[in-house]
Amino acid sequence: MKYFSFILFISLSYGQWSSFNLSESGNFNKKTKLLFRYSGLVSTNQPSTSINGLKRISLGLSLNKGLSNSGLLPMLSGQVKVSWNLSLRGRMVNYSTKHGTIQSYGWGTVLKPGNINMPSKWKLLYDSGTFTSFNQFKSVTIQFSTMRSFTLNKYNFDIGIGANIVKTTQNIISELQLPLKSNLQSNFISIATTLNLFSFKIEPQILLSMDYNLFSISFIETF
Repeated sequence: MKYFSFILFISLSYGQWSSFNLSESGNFNKKTKLLFRYSGLVSTNQPSTSINGLKRISLGLSLNKGLSNSGLLPMLSGQVKVSWNLSLRGRMVNYSTKHGTIQSYGWGTVLKPGNINMPSKWKLLYDSGTFTSFNQFKSVTIQFSTMRSFTLNKYNFDIGIGANIVKTTQNIISELQLPLKSNLQSNFISIATTLNLFSFKIEPQILLSMDYNLFSISFIETF
């Protein structure tokens, strides 16, 4: 039943995916900046939920929504716990719209300071990601962030700060011009909480920035 509900939820969302279509190819305007920041954040964003106990692997589906853009962006993610304080994680997406194919993939690490008997409530995260909008633009992003876990009224929260640095190459149709390149940085605050539903963990998360805001909800299973 839980798997049926999960698949049904995905099916209802399909057809509303973000297109990442540039309205004026070749002009570095406000809309293109928003799309580039969106691509940088989603290609590096992933649930912050830790793998606890004897479990080693987590798999998840995230639905991302840029608050300045229409549509959703789905993302498949996975995480492997290498040791008590180090995890490797990765993410990918590939889908088609009427404007072309959207592809993204990335990887990252999560490190917890402290020791095995008294692990820290802090996490240090590094992520990189690549995003390609077919015949539109390509972005390469790195992200550094730190998060702290705490409990409030029996709910688990992660609050952190980070920097997202994205380099983009915007394609131009004209043969007389070279592709436009740009560098953007978004400093953000992230807030996430974790809820339990059957064996799933549900994590709503929001990234707040002066330049761009991103909301995501993730469904995670650990093994």
